[in-house]
Amino acid sequence: MASSAPASTKIRFGTFEVDATSGELRKSGILLKLQPQPFRVLLLLIERAGQVVTREEIQRCLWTDSTFVDFEHGINFSINQIRAALADNAEKPRYVETLPKRGYRFIGAVEQPPAGSLSVLKRAPELALEKAAPRRWRVIAAIVSIVVAVSAAAAYFYFRKPRPLALNLDGMHIARLSGSGKAEDVAISPNGQYVVYVLRDGEKRSLNVRQVATRGDLQILPPEVVRLHGLTFSPDGNYIFFIRTDKENFKIGSLYQMPVLGGTPHALIRRVDSPVSFSPDGKQFAFVRENTADNMDELIVANADGSGERVLARPGPGPEAGPAWSPDGHTIAMTAFEYGGWSHI
Repeated sequence: MASSAPASTKIRFGTFEVDATSGELRKSGILLKLQPQPFRVLLLLIERAGQVVTREEIQRCLWTDSTFVDFEHGINFSINQIRAALADNAEKPRYVETLPKRGYRFIGAVEQPPAGSLSVLKRAPELALEKAAPRRWRVIAAIVSIVVAVSAAAAYFYFRKPRPLALNLDGMHIARLSGSGKAEDVAISPNGQYVVYVLRDGEKRSLNVRQVATRGDLQILPPEVVRLHGLTFSPDGNYIFFIRTDKENFKIGSLYQMPVLGGTPHALIRRVDSPVSFSPDGKQFAFVRENTADNMDELIVANADGSGERVLARPGPGPEAGPAWSPDGHTIAMTAFEYGGWSHI
């Protein structure tokens, strides 16, 4: 007896198609960029198409009770991401309608999935998160392979016929993203969509994310009497790495990881004294640790989850600027102090 086919989790509306299992949103077959949290909100709205979904329901969909995040800004951030992906307009919506003080409603015409698939659709947020990460790595691996091949070809022609390189400033536009005068430390995501920065308020520091296109700000860490620095995005742009030192001892910092749009910070490594620099494949990072016993800084490499620490070199005392991993993955550079000047390794 033949087994029944698995239930479909593909939902269509207009020119868009949502695959709840793979966590993908497509328009006319073209894959669109939408991060996991906004994707889960979109699935929730589609599943309840025509019904009002309250902000409290969205909050429960996105975050657990133990999550430290500004829920109001987080929800707004996710809705803005959805509208940007769907090219929707809050004033004249085609898909996501805002009902002030109530919530949101999906008003697009949805082609309902086949009977029996709703049980899978209800689990779709978890399925999407489980399967999105491996798929992203496969896509990244393919992109890296293409980039390597193109780079090799470009290098071949470049070195055959050298030509001077010049920075073209004609199309450059400089814009101020913050006017508070209290921003400290900053990092920009690989795709240029997000900026993370530290906001100072007296002795307290908070961690904030700004969506560059909409200029919307989201506080992902509440203000505390701590020092936050060494901000770095993961190569896939989904996580922020930062160093936190508590008020009890501002000399000892720990490396933390957390999702871009907020979540529970995860401590990875203690005694990290510089920003991390990722290997091209994103599987490892390098950082500097100060060894106060003999005043010799150590260049250390660890796996992306914080495991497998190993000392690569002990070049001597250096600044907090941190190391830099070369794009080809073969070289790690950092600075070390010598009497009479700075030397590079």
